[in-house]
Order: sequence, then structure tokens, then C-alpha cells
Amino acid sequence: MLSNEKYNETLEKAKKLLEFVDQQSNSRLAEKDELIATINSNIGNAYLELSKYDLALKSHQKDLEISLRFSNNEGISRAYENIGRVYARHGKFREALEVWEKKLGLVETGMEKAWLFHEIGHCYLELSKLLQKFIFKFTL
Repeated sequence: MLSNEKYNETLEKAKKLLEFVDQQSNSRLAEKDELIATINSNIGNAYLELSKYDLALKSHQKDLEISLRFSNNEGISRAYENIGRVYARHGKFREALEVWEKKLGLVETGMEKAWLFHEIGHCYLELSKLLQKFIFKFTL
């Protein structure tokens, strides 16, 4: 649903799934915490596409918190990527940079590293534009 741009439907189903998974015992569902983290990631991505940045950030931070607790590097990397995307889309480029720089140590493939450097470069470009506007405004 998320890849088909059905964001509200994604949220509805993901929240129901999260509630169901949360009610299951750890013995019944061996990777319960990893699943909860992934569901929160999907919820955050749906909120991001709906431009609900605070809700997206909250969901991705839950993903990060759970992934850190269980030393799940894949989940930590995913959460850093998504938190950075939320900040960048919201125009908070400095915050995006801080998060994506943490992700750099977790990158495993050349393609992923290229994407991350592209995003980091974009943040620096946007910050440079903001600085130029600020300087121009005060030199008039």
C-alpha cells in the first residue's frame, strides 16, 4: 500500500497490525520487537508522505529506540535514514546532516553510500543557499 501511494490506508492497516503484534507474547512471536520497529518505520514513512512531519519523526524515533535496544544495525541504519529524510523534507537540513552522519558508519554498499553522500551534499547546498540569503538580506 505504501509503494502504491495509499498512505492513509497504510496507516490504518499498520496501526491495526501494530496493536495485534503488541498483544502477542514474546514466546508466540519470536521477533516481536523487530517487527514492531519495522511497523513503526512504515507508519513513519506514511506520515512523511502525508507531510505530517512530527508524527513521522515520532514513529521513526520509536523504530530507532527499539533497534538500538536490541543492537539491530539494519534497523538502526533504516531509522537514521528515515529520520534524516523527515528533517530534510521539513527543511531542517542541519538536523538531517547530524543524523545522516551517524548513518555513515552503518552503510554497507557503494550504492547506499553514494545515495547518502548525495543527500548530505544536498543538505550542504540548501544550507549554503540559506546563508547566502541571510548575508544578502543584511548587506542591503
